[in-house]
Formats: sequence, structure tokens, C-alpha cells
Amino acid sequence: MRPFAIRRFHEKWKAPRVTPTPEYPPFLGHTLDDFEEETTTKPPVNIKKKDKIWEMTILLPGFKKEEIEVTVQDDILTIRAEHKISDVAESSNYVLKEYEYDVVERKFQLKKGIGHEKIDAKYENGVLTLSFYDVPTNEEEWFKKVPIQ
Repeated sequence: MRPFAIRRFHEKWKAPRVTPTPEYPPFLGHTLDDFEEETTTKPPVNIKKKDKIWEMTILLPGFKKEEIEVTVQDDILTIRAEHKISDVAESSNYVLKEYEYDVVERKFQLKKGIGHEKIDAKYENGVLTLSFYDVPTNEEEWFKKVPIQ
């Protein structure tokens, strides 16, 4: 009998492999998760559309707003969060220690016409919400760091 039943928290965060299909949200060319290793921790994402606004929600529990970074560069949207988990007792005799640093990341290829300059980000109660607005392509810049409210 094992003294501890181990269930890795992030195992349920492994997003299913997604290949571009007509059913996949049309504002995305594809996710870049297909090109990452299977062990990459990917937070779950929901995407919906209302009129000309796309809304993406990403679960990032346990992170502070300052630990989250959202960038768009060359039509690639990157959502990254990382923090070091502090050790209360360095001298503790661990039987099992699976974490001390946590990093999650998702990348999406944006289609032309999704305005990089018109992205709003809000982080509340462990959920990051991104809103994308359609704008003319000539108003877009090649790089943008999105401020999080």
C-alpha cells in the first residue's frame, strides 16, 4: 500500500491536441500548442464571439496580476504566467516535493484582421479575460505588450 496517492494537478491542464478545422474559432489560424512538447503545462481556454468582439478566458489560479504577461508579436498571441513558490521551511525533510517554480504558457496564431492594438485584458479571481476587437490591418503593429487591468 502506498502512503500517498499522487495526482498531478497540472495533468488535467494538458489541452487536447487541436488541428485547424472549420469548427475551430475563425479568429485563430491555429494554436501553437501543437508544436510544443506534451509535458508543457497549458492553462485551459474558452473562446466566444459577440458581434465584432472576440472574448478569450484563460484559467490562471494562484498567479498574481504582475506575474502574467500577454504579448502579440508577428501575429502570435502569447499568454505566459510564472512564479516561484517560496519555501517556508528550507530544512524540512520532504518525502515528496514536486513544485517550487510554476510556469504556464499558451500561444495562438492570430488571423489578419484581429486588431492587436485593440486587445483589452482583465484579471480577476484567477481568470484572465482578453477581448479582441476587429480593426483595419494597417493600424496593427508588429509587437504589443497588453496591459492587464
